[in-house]
Amino acid sequence: MVHRIVVAAALLAVIAPARARAQSDSLGHIVYQDTVAVRASRMRLTLRDLATTATVVPPDQVRLTAARGLAATVADVPGVHVYDLTGSETDAQVEARGFASLGFTSHVRVLVDEMPVNDLEGSRVNWNLLAPGQVDHVELLRGPVSYLYGDAAMAGVINIVTRSALAGWRSWGALEGGSRKEGVGEGGAAWRGGAGGFAAGVAWRDLDGWRQHSAATLASGNASGDVALTSRWTVRGNLLLHREHAEEPGALPDPLWHTDARRAFVPVLGDSVPPDFRRVHSAAGNVELRGGIGRAGLIVQAGDEARALNARETIIPAGTLDRVSNAHRQRGEARLDWPLAADAELVLGVEGEHGRLRGAYFPAVDSPRDAVGSADVTRDAIGGFALARAGLGRGFTLTAAVRGDGLHSKLAGVPGTHRVSAVSPALALNHVNVKGGNLFVSAGGAFKAPTLEQLYDPRPYLVPDGSGGFIPVTISSNALEPQRGWNVDAGVRALPAMHSRADVTFYYGRSRDEIGFDLANFRYNNIARSIHYGFEGDATAGLPYHVTAMLGYAYTRAVFDGGPNDTRQINGVPEHQLIARLTLALTTRGSIALDGRYFDRQWVDEANTYALPAYGVADVTVLQPFGPVALIGAVRNVFDRRYAGAGYVTSDFSGNPLPLYYPGPGRAFRAGIRWQPAP
Repeated sequence: MVHRIVVAAALLAVIAPARARAQSDSLGHIVYQDTVAVRASRMRLTLRDLATTATVVPPDQVRLTAARGLAATVADVPGVHVYDLTGSETDAQVEARGFASLGFTSHVRVLVDEMPVNDLEGSRVNWNLLAPGQVDHVELLRGPVSYLYGDAAMAGVINIVTRSALAGWRSWGALEGGSRKEGVGEGGAAWRGGAGGFAAGVAWRDLDGWRQHSAATLASGNASGDVALTSRWTVRGNLLLHREHAEEPGALPDPLWHTDARRAFVPVLGDSVPPDFRRVHSAAGNVELRGGIGRAGLIVQAGDEARALNARETIIPAGTLDRVSNAHRQRGEARLDWPLAADAELVLGVEGEHGRLRGAYFPAVDSPRDAVGSADVTRDAIGGFALARAGLGRGFTLTAAVRGDGLHSKLAGVPGTHRVSAVSPALALNHVNVKGGNLFVSAGGAFKAPTLEQLYDPRPYLVPDGSGGFIPVTISSNALEPQRGWNVDAGVRALPAMHSRADVTFYYGRSRDEIGFDLANFRYNNIARSIHYGFEGDATAGLPYHVTAMLGYAYTRAVFDGGPNDTRQINGVPEHQLIARLTLALTTRGSIALDGRYFDRQWVDEANTYALPAYGVADVTVLQPFGPVALIGAVRNVFDRRYAGAGYVTSDFSGNPLPLYYPGPGRAFRAGIRWQPAP
């Protein structure tokens, strides 16, 4: 196994961002990430001050991964697994550290400008909400951060920071096109003056897709603004709009997924099956008041979110149904930040939300129809947290935190309430060395509450009864317990020389009452305990001839702890992940970037019977500026590699196991022009 990793490291080239901007000061070397306050930490600390595994994806890298979509901006972070669930290039999933939910939910809390965007139904994340052109940089904290964000943060938090202006006017735009009739348009502007500022961006993308029946049209808009009310008080607002119409091809059996991967349907269903699709319209807004009371800083937020979904879903052996749902959620937060001393700080906060989800399933026919399943569910959640950080001298800092959460969910018309309570502690020690690197060790607890879909999904499934007939069942269960766990991280971040850095992290954690799909009982269940441990490391170095190279590797061991699948790798989790990037800076001020990713030892079932073959994918991007205008060209999956990035096992109409695979998208080209005047 090791020799395959070594060979892949030598062969795979990687598209990397343009060189990280770097400079030196009296303490040593500072790269771009060290100059950015990481808002996801609640204390707005830089990377070297964080006692956790953290990464900041800089603007240059966001721009160069734009052709692969927003999720690709974090695909080159070791331990983060990014894949497309349908092979249509519009259904990206992001998972981390072996918490594989295969699109059913997410164990990563995702924010846009600190506003949560995990949906109310399944706590999933729609990675089409924004286009890369609307984003400035991305922050990632890996490992359990329930002590900061509560539910859905067992594997970390990702904060997407949109574009803005530091002073004066700033504008940008792009027009690009490519194979599969792909068209992309982006644009935006921002302004900042003495009393405040604003920023707005729009994006549109249309493509036919690589597989049959995978066309999509995506549109999004975002806006933000802030105004200084007094010398100490500022009001800020954010708005996020999204519209999405996308077709969804299904998973394919072996060997069809690699011999005829463009096909949209499983043959046993026949091409007469109504094509699957999803239509999503969503709007989210947030208002924030920020100021001070004495020495303490005060932040008060209020937000509102609405989402409408109309989808057609085919699930073997359940058949095809149309789904309609409407979700509405309000949230609020208040936070106090006390600077107790020059090297000590205390943050106290409380947040709550109320959400309502109404959904129904209908036969997939055009004539008038009655619902075959419906539900009206509410969820109320409240959480309070305390976070303290104090310097111990000689570069050492101690951080302690604790958070308590309570969630109540109720199905209308049914007695009883599903209740979840959790306490999430954390303790960390960090040491910043004279060159600006840091060494840390941290420990914390986390939890993941059952989603409303897992508790109350009303979809009726028809499963074989063994005698040629079918039995209607639902896969949801209101008896689910929350998944709970704890984790220990130890890592080092070093800056050995100019234009060079290295990050290494070891982690170990245990989880119990893991929520998964119990195929034997054909429903969601608390199926097992699990152990998550591994290594994440990457190094970036400036080489001769204007070359910047990065190599990253993650060993992710996520295994069931006890039960019939004891010690087996959790399905959907690649055990080995290798990342490489090479960037050549041209004398014409342009760049050529190569990017490659390799995955090995991944399974589609819990018994580790059906494997996903190891695969590697390479991309290339060429960027050539001419003043404020730049020409860009990109090739995705340069070698047209046939691979499957995900899969699952269900049962066929006779009740036998049926492994299904999602083919990855094939080679695609994209080129265009980007415009961004100097600020």
